[in-house]
Amino acid sequence: MSAMASSRFVEAAKQLASQIRDSADEIERSRRLPLPLVEALAAAGLFRLWIPRTLGGEEADPMTLVRVVEEIARADGAAGWCVTIGGGGGFGGYLNDFAVADR
Repeated sequence: MSAMASSRFVEAAKQLASQIRDSADEIERSRRLPLPLVEALAAAGLFRLWIPRTLGGEEADPMTLVRVVEEIARADGAAGWCVTIGGGGGFGGYLNDFAVADR
């Protein structure tokens, strides 16, 4: 992934920080992310970071995912956790060609 593409996701995470912070009480109370926040995270591509491009993902490198999660978690830990899980579950980007071809 190019540095420019990587920085696009990190910047998107930074821009979502105020919306995440504003949702923190609701996240804590309802124990889930509010739908408008989920939609914003999805629109920014943050739930597809480690998914291979051939499967509709962003195929980001590990450091991009870490930097994005760091920015999101700085605003709210639970939101950071959700982006980690939604970003590919920590293993989606490591699927080999054979596994991807067998979709």
